[in-house]
Amino acid sequence: SRAICTVVLLRAAAVHERCRALGASGSVGGAMVATFSAQLLRPADVLPPGAPPKKKLFVADFPVLKQDTEQEPGWRNAVHADWSLKCGSEVFPVHKAILCRGPRASGFLAAACRGAYSCMSETDLSGVLPEPCWSSVPLVLDFVYEGTFAADVARGMLALFVAADVLQIKALFELALEALNNGFDWQVAPHFLVESATLRGAHPVVDQVAEAAEREVFQHFGRLLSDWGVKVLASTLGRFLSAEQLQALLDHDTLAAQEDQVFGFLTEWTAAGEAEAKKQHAMNSVSPWVVCRFAHLSPAFLIEAAKLEARGALPPSIVSLSLALKRTMEDCGEAECEKQCQALAGVAPEGWLQCRRMKRRAAGLRKPVPGELLLYIYRSTQPETPQETSECKSTTVHSLKCRLCTELGLDPSRVRIWDFFGKRPYALLERNPDKTLLARRVFDQNPIMLEEQLDSGGWSYQEED
Repeated sequence: SRAICTVVLLRAAAVHERCRALGASGSVGGAMVATFSAQLLRPADVLPPGAPPKKKLFVADFPVLKQDTEQEPGWRNAVHADWSLKCGSEVFPVHKAILCRGPRASGFLAAACRGAYSCMSETDLSGVLPEPCWSSVPLVLDFVYEGTFAADVARGMLALFVAADVLQIKALFELALEALNNGFDWQVAPHFLVESATLRGAHPVVDQVAEAAEREVFQHFGRLLSDWGVKVLASTLGRFLSAEQLQALLDHDTLAAQEDQVFGFLTEWTAAGEAEAKKQHAMNSVSPWVVCRFAHLSPAFLIEAAKLEARGALPPSIVSLSLALKRTMEDCGEAECEKQCQALAGVAPEGWLQCRRMKRRAAGLRKPVPGELLLYIYRSTQPETPQETSECKSTTVHSLKCRLCTELGLDPSRVRIWDFFGKRPYALLERNPDKTLLARRVFDQNPIMLEEQLDSGGWSYQEED
């Protein structure tokens, strides 16, 4: 209908010239030509809006073929596999064309499948990958074959990163490193601490993660015990960390936890798994029990400590000696306490009686987090030296108080929390412990006072009318 199109266009041009002759605007004629042209050049199968769909004239179904299941993607479909990866007792049939080519290919395996190694038909990764990475091999293959990657899963990410490094898969290496940076915080730090302990020395990033994880666990130990539960945290850390590693983690003067929490953790650690192997550490200097500051336990936990001592789980008289040395420090000073510790060196195992462990831990608050309310925390016993921290505005007063007391090593039952607006006890916040900070009108840069109970049982501040 090329001839028909030509005729119509010529007629449209004639109309345009006639419009110009009659004094009409040339743009009208141009629009008419454009309209005619668009209608003529519009594909026949394009229907105007709202029109019913065109009836299909030709219908056919593709037959179900037997080999359809053989064509499913993924390394788990071993059809046409021409190579094998061995890792421990596991064997993975794979395809060289997928492993060795493309943007997600493995440089290591590409080299293993050619040259002198090409006739072997198998690569044993058992001696190449660290054993903690063996369980990551299916995840590596999922990525190489289908590009799947779970960036929001913290557990196993460090092992996946090391596997990507060893197998020379650049795309996976970069994604895993980015996920480590984005997903790392204090809440998952125990997982990273455990994982980095099993991969120590495999890559410089592993050592960096280990240092950062230990720092976060140390700074948030009390909160982790509350959030994870004492038993779960003890089981997680105790399953992979040695007595020496636990001792190094907990033996800090500024550990952010109450001494009762430390005692509860050590109790669960002693009871969890390999109890007999751990029991032999109870009497020597590498036992994690050496870090417990028995003189600062609450009465209930002090009785539990005495029971452990009576059962032989602790060195003889270690609890009573700790109480006596604490009293010596309070009455006679640190120098006399240090002198007595040295004099008792033969009574208790080496390293168990140290003067610094007779002091209460001086824990600090976690650093402010961008996006949260910046708070200035005062203590009634140290009213001139506020500490900075932050908290989400949706956090309840009770949760904030528990967190602050945990990080500062205070007993919540002997503390009251105040809105310290204007550096005076403006409002007793815990009258409504279940309300949020926003509901109690706690704003950014708000001063908060932790009022510690007096030895007489009274309080320093009275609420204003």
